Amino acid sequence: MLLFILILLFIILICYQIFLACFQHSKIVEGMTDAEPVITATYIPSAATTPADTELSSDTTVMVQRNAGNIEYLKQRMDAVQNMYTQVRDLSGNVTTLLNQVNGLAQAQQEYVAQLTPPEISGTE
Repeated sequence: MLLFILILLFIILICYQIFLACFQHSKIVEGMTDAEPVITATYIPSAATTPADTELSSDTTVMVQRNAGNIEYLKQRMDAVQNMYTQVRDLSGNVTTLLNQVNGLAQAQQEYVAQLTPPEISGTE
């Protein structure tokens, strides 16, 4: 009876995964976001400007806004990297501690083996 329940459970899990694979509209990749800085520029020229000035000013404004958006995006990414750096540093410390413990165990095992005396076996002479 238990075997049939487990088989049914695994069949349901497999069907659920197939359903998710076929009918999920957005593909999610861990660590990735769709958030891109969207920058729209609106420029209303004054009556005293020429068309060439308007075009140059509009291009400059768009470039400045894009640059500001790019700087903000890079700042956010660098903050995320800084948080990851802290985690990696902590993990590195844990690995060093674990390595020291393993080396200590190996050393203790070698000392134990060195302390053992070979057994005396009679009749081998």
